[in-house]
Amino acid sequence: MILAVSSEEDAHLQAVRRYLERTGVTMTVVDLAEFPQQAQVTLNFGGHHGCYESILSDYQRDLNLGDCLVVWWRQPRPFLLHPELTDQHYRSFAYIECQATIAGLWLALDAFWVNHPMRSEEAQRKPYQLKIAQQVGFSIPATLITNNPNRARAFVEQYGAEHTVYRAFSTTAHTWREARLLSSQPMTLLDNVCYAPVIFQEYIPAHNDLYVVVVGNDLFAAVAPALCGDKIDTVGDLEPYPLTPAFADQVRALVKRLGLVYGVVHMRIAQGGQPIFIEMDPEGAWLRIEEQTGLPITQALARLLASQVQHRRIVNSPVLTLGTKQCHMLMSGE
Repeated sequence: MILAVSSEEDAHLQAVRRYLERTGVTMTVVDLAEFPQQAQVTLNFGGHHGCYESILSDYQRDLNLGDCLVVWWRQPRPFLLHPELTDQHYRSFAYIECQATIAGLWLALDAFWVNHPMRSEEAQRKPYQLKIAQQVGFSIPATLITNNPNRARAFVEQYGAEHTVYRAFSTTAHTWREARLLSSQPMTLLDNVCYAPVIFQEYIPAHNDLYVVVVGNDLFAAVAPALCGDKIDTVGDLEPYPLTPAFADQVRALVKRLGLVYGVVHMRIAQGGQPIFIEMDPEGAWLRIEEQTGLPITQALARLLASQVQHRRIVNSPVLTLGTKQCHMLMSGE
């Protein structure tokens, strides 16, 4: 069984499921936003027999997670607590307990992950990304992460407001914050850095933005013209881009060091032709890249998931767990 952790409304999930269904492979979707209001989890450990059972239930089905061979950690949504819990302290406690239970469930699950949630969470940490990118040989922009307004001002004075980009560590549906040039904002806003750390980076003048979608060992690369304007993350029209073998090896090394199977790497092709690492998104979108370039990314991801189901069925086959004598008897027909 393939388990996808996302929502039914996710267009990327729908695209992969359609491909899998055409090949006779089914995928079950688990939406964490249904937990704990509409879904219940039960973990049962048999103390004397070493048995372990994990059941995820809703009002229509019981899902035995022991049957799950492959998990696609696509785009999980946050838990939705019961509305009758109104006290903020109780709500915080309940949410933490839900997190602890589900995180432990994932760790106890014997499955192939794309990607494991712990690796995905680690890989999203910008300081960690930048360090690993440097270690595998990529150049990165000069970067300052701080909540010290004086250090922020010194960085801006060094590179100039018109050549400084600021980014948030995270975004949500309610607090979407794109990367922007600092020159579009009053300098007095640097005082607000004291409330929470901000990422400041040297702006890289570029001809193109490069996106590399990594699916297992397969790489799908596309470039778009680097657009002018305050919003650095705006993407123009995309077209396929050939990667040199050496560059492809660097990308694979980055993904491997981060412990990932899937991810979208964003780089800028500087005016001198040098690729500069910007970020890696372990849950990044690919449909727009596929639609504009024709690169078969959905097919590659669906095939990866399906192939791992088949691989784990073979690995878990009782034949492979037989002793030497039993294997000899099996092969000799005794």
